[in-house]
Amino acid sequence: MLTSENKALLEKTQRMETEHIFEKFRLLREHAAEAVRVQAFLDEKSRLEHEQQVLALAVLLQTKKADQPGNASNRE
Repeated sequence: MLTSENKALLEKTQRMETEHIFEKFRLLREHAAEAVRVQAFLDEKSRLEHEQQVLALAVLLQTKKADQPGNASNRE
């Protein structure tokens, strides 16, 4: 049989363990939220890099097209 002192100590220990578990869950939620923000940033960065490559190719193609012999924009 547990004494009242032991019961109080057991309850305190269980409360501390529960608080510790809740703190771990809170940290996990924060880390998950940060991971979502980082992934969104990386996705946007990738999208912008792809857009930049497409624009660079468009400029290159336009330049090559303008440089072709017989091109109306190339005549004086």
